[in-house]
Amino acid sequence: MYLGHDSKDPGAIACRTDLDVRDEGWLSSVLERGLPVLDHGLGVAGWEYGRPLEDGEICHRRVLVASGPKDFSERHVRGLAAVPAEMLRRALGSGRASTGSQVAAELGHPEVLESYVSHVGYCKDVLYLTAVDARGAGISIVIPLAKITTLSPHEARRWYMLAAHLEAGHRLRGGIAAAETPQETVTDLPHRAEAILETRSFRIAEAKGPAQRRKTNKMIAYRLGLSTSRISLVLRKVMQKRGARTRAQLVAMTHDLPGLGQS
Repeated sequence: MYLGHDSKDPGAIACRTDLDVRDEGWLSSVLERGLPVLDHGLGVAGWEYGRPLEDGEICHRRVLVASGPKDFSERHVRGLAAVPAEMLRRALGSGRASTGSQVAAELGHPEVLESYVSHVGYCKDVLYLTAVDARGAGISIVIPLAKITTLSPHEARRWYMLAAHLEAGHRLRGGIAAAETPQETVTDLPHRAEAILETRSFRIAEAKGPAQRRKTNKMIAYRLGLSTSRISLVLRKVMQKRGARTRAQLVAMTHDLPGLGQS
């Protein structure tokens, strides 16, 4: 994923997935190229973790410090250890772009943020973007902030666009790695669908889980890297080919596709 920029607005970032960079260098490359937009004066880091798709605790892997205090890795890990496991799991949902204060308020536990920042020691809040692939491998861009910050709807939309690109690149790389591993079967997620889309308007007709936060036609198209008209056309053709009269029927039919087990 390449991040180019022409302003401090994350919506001005242009991204592409770089499949030639090895896994251990990809996140470092994203952080390095995105620093002018990502860094809010207190540094930027990338965190790699494991997030089981069902229940289970977050497994820490490594922290890459792109700017800021070199000991941020240790500070970050100490802060995370002070967050209850279930709250941390909920906070690290797939494709999230938010501030710690907003998430803590959403969960009804503002003391969680207070505990985390007390271990980091030099920030009051944190902006973070997350991505989780089909295997449960997660990455997060972590941006310490000097004050408690509530993103405006416009800011939240812009940061979410960047998180969508981050997750698209992460999932693509994870899918390719899985496909190239003989002993591993790729069973990515149609049977875990979170939303049903209208074919004509491409609006969400029904949503659950994280999809409830993804309500605009523009955001869905942006996330997939295609135009809404193109997605609508492909979906209609698939429905015709499969003989589905409704979107619900099409979703049900995906259970019968080869290589997709039951959830």
